[in-house]
Amino acid sequence: MMLVNLQEPKSAGPESPTQPTGSEEKEWVNPFADLDDSRVQVPSAGRKMRDISPPGLMETELFTRAKQLAEDGQALAEEAFAARDSGDKERFRELGLQAREKLFEATALTADWWIELNEAYPNDRQIERISRVRSRWDRSFNQLRVIK
Repeated sequence: MMLVNLQEPKSAGPESPTQPTGSEEKEWVNPFADLDDSRVQVPSAGRKMRDISPPGLMETELFTRAKQLAEDGQALAEEAFAARDSGDKERFRELGLQAREKLFEATALTADWWIELNEAYPNDRQIERISRVRSRWDRSFNQLRVIK
Protein backbone atom coordinates (compact mmCIF):
# COMPACT_ATOMS: atom_id res chain seq x y z
CA MET A 1 0.00 0.00 0.00
CA MET A 2 1.33 3.41 -0.95
CA LEU A 3 0.98 6.41 1.35
CA VAL A 4 0.32 9.78 -0.25
CA ASN A 5 1.47 13.00 1.36
CA LEU A 6 -1.45 15.43 1.22
CA GLN A 7 0.45 18.36 2.76
CA GLU A 8 1.47 21.28 0.57
CA PRO A 9 4.91 20.92 -0.88
CA LYS A 10 7.64 22.89 0.79
CA SER A 11 8.85 25.82 -1.25
CA ALA A 12 12.42 25.81 -2.30
CA GLY A 13 14.66 28.06 -0.26
CA PRO A 14 17.04 30.73 -1.57
CA GLU A 15 19.73 28.09 -1.97
CA SER A 16 17.70 26.38 -4.68
CA PRO A 17 19.05 27.15 -8.19
CA THR A 18 15.65 26.64 -9.82
CA GLN A 19 13.87 29.50 -8.01
CA PRO A 20 14.97 33.11 -8.41
CA THR A 21 15.61 34.89 -5.13
CA GLY A 22 13.97 38.19 -4.40
CA SER A 23 13.85 40.64 -7.27
CA GLU A 24 16.71 39.16 -9.26
CA GLU A 25 15.60 37.05 -12.20
CA LYS A 26 17.89 34.62 -13.96
CA GLU A 27 18.23 34.88 -17.69
CA TRP A 28 17.09 31.78 -19.52
CA VAL A 29 19.90 30.05 -21.38
CA ASN A 30 19.14 27.82 -24.34
CA PRO A 31 21.22 24.66 -23.91
CA PHE A 32 20.91 23.96 -27.65
CA ALA A 33 22.01 27.39 -28.85
CA ASP A 34 25.25 26.09 -30.32
CA LEU A 35 23.42 23.60 -32.58
CA ASP A 36 22.52 24.45 -36.16
CA ASP A 37 18.73 24.59 -36.48
CA SER A 38 18.55 24.98 -40.25
CA ARG A 39 16.37 22.50 -42.11
CA VAL A 40 18.13 19.46 -43.45
CA GLN A 41 17.13 18.04 -46.81
CA VAL A 42 15.95 14.50 -46.11
CA PRO A 43 15.87 12.14 -49.09
CA SER A 44 12.38 10.96 -50.00
CA ALA A 45 11.21 7.70 -48.54
CA GLY A 46 10.18 6.37 -51.96
CA ARG A 47 12.52 4.41 -54.13
CA LYS A 48 13.81 5.97 -57.30
CA MET A 49 13.24 3.43 -60.02
CA ARG A 50 15.85 3.01 -62.73
CA ASP A 51 16.27 1.13 -66.00
CA ILE A 52 19.54 -0.73 -65.48
CA SER A 53 18.67 -4.36 -66.23
CA PRO A 54 19.14 -5.78 -69.71
CA PRO A 55 15.97 -5.51 -71.80
CA GLY A 56 13.83 -8.57 -72.46
CA LEU A 57 14.03 -10.32 -69.09
CA MET A 58 10.28 -11.00 -69.16
CA GLU A 59 10.72 -12.74 -72.52
CA THR A 60 13.42 -15.17 -71.39
CA GLU A 61 12.73 -18.87 -71.81
CA LEU A 62 12.67 -19.44 -68.06
CA PHE A 63 10.14 -16.71 -67.35
CA THR A 64 7.93 -17.61 -70.34
CA ARG A 65 7.79 -21.23 -69.18
CA ALA A 66 6.95 -20.16 -65.64
CA LYS A 67 4.37 -17.70 -66.91
CA GLN A 68 2.67 -20.44 -68.96
CA LEU A 69 2.61 -22.74 -65.92
CA ALA A 70 1.10 -19.98 -63.79
CA GLU A 71 -1.53 -19.14 -66.40
CA ASP A 72 -2.51 -22.83 -66.56
CA GLY A 73 -2.63 -22.90 -62.76
CA GLN A 74 -4.79 -19.79 -62.59
CA ALA A 75 -7.19 -21.22 -65.19
CA LEU A 76 -7.46 -24.42 -63.14
CA ALA A 77 -8.03 -22.34 -60.01
CA GLU A 78 -10.91 -20.49 -61.65
CA GLU A 79 -12.45 -23.82 -62.67
CA ALA A 80 -11.94 -25.14 -59.16
CA PHE A 81 -13.69 -22.16 -57.56
CA ALA A 82 -16.54 -22.47 -60.06
CA ALA A 83 -16.89 -26.14 -59.06
CA ARG A 84 -16.89 -25.15 -55.39
CA ASP A 85 -19.59 -22.57 -55.99
CA SER A 86 -21.72 -25.18 -57.76
CA GLY A 87 -21.32 -27.54 -54.80
CA ASP A 88 -18.94 -30.09 -56.38
CA LYS A 89 -16.41 -30.36 -53.56
CA GLU A 90 -14.51 -33.33 -55.00
CA ARG A 91 -13.90 -31.55 -58.32
CA PHE A 92 -12.92 -28.41 -56.39
CA ARG A 93 -10.33 -30.41 -54.46
CA GLU A 94 -8.98 -32.18 -57.55
CA LEU A 95 -8.66 -29.04 -59.68
CA GLY A 96 -7.46 -26.95 -56.77
CA LEU A 97 -4.59 -29.32 -56.03
CA GLN A 98 -3.54 -29.31 -59.69
CA ALA A 99 -3.72 -25.53 -59.81
CA ARG A 100 -1.76 -25.18 -56.60
CA GLU A 101 0.96 -27.50 -57.92
CA LYS A 102 1.32 -25.49 -61.15
CA LEU A 103 1.44 -22.15 -59.34
CA PHE A 104 4.00 -23.49 -56.88
CA GLU A 105 6.12 -24.83 -59.72
CA ALA A 106 6.02 -21.47 -61.54
CA THR A 107 7.08 -19.59 -58.42
CA ALA A 108 9.80 -22.10 -57.53
CA LEU A 109 11.11 -22.14 -61.09
CA THR A 110 11.80 -18.40 -61.00
CA ALA A 111 12.77 -18.01 -57.33
CA ASP A 112 16.57 -18.15 -57.57
CA TRP A 113 16.57 -16.18 -60.82
CA TRP A 114 14.39 -13.48 -59.26
CA ILE A 115 16.64 -13.21 -56.18
CA GLU A 116 19.74 -12.86 -58.38
CA LEU A 117 18.03 -10.15 -60.45
CA ASN A 118 17.03 -8.21 -57.34
CA GLU A 119 20.58 -8.30 -56.04
CA ALA A 120 22.13 -7.37 -59.39
CA TYR A 121 19.64 -4.64 -60.37
CA PRO A 122 18.11 -3.00 -57.28
CA ASN A 123 15.19 -0.61 -57.87
CA ASP A 124 14.84 -1.57 -61.53
CA ARG A 125 11.51 -1.04 -63.30
CA GLN A 126 11.62 -4.32 -65.20
CA ILE A 127 12.46 -6.30 -62.06
CA GLU A 128 9.55 -4.57 -60.30
CA ARG A 129 7.19 -5.73 -63.07
CA ILE A 130 8.49 -9.29 -62.69
CA SER A 131 7.93 -9.01 -58.92
CA ARG A 132 4.33 -7.91 -59.44
CA VAL A 133 3.66 -10.87 -61.75
CA ARG A 134 5.17 -13.31 -59.25
CA SER A 135 3.11 -11.69 -56.47
CA ARG A 136 -0.06 -12.42 -58.44
CA TRP A 137 1.02 -16.06 -58.65
CA ASP A 138 1.60 -16.09 -54.89
CA ARG A 139 -1.83 -14.61 -54.18
CA SER A 140 -3.49 -17.24 -56.36
CA PHE A 141 -1.46 -19.95 -54.63
CA ASN A 142 -2.47 -18.64 -51.20
CA GLN A 143 -6.15 -18.80 -52.12
CA LEU A 144 -5.69 -22.52 -52.77
CA ARG A 145 -3.92 -23.30 -49.50
CA VAL A 146 -7.22 -24.20 -47.84
CA ILE A 147 -7.43 -27.37 -49.93
CA LYS A 148 -6.19 -30.42 -48.04
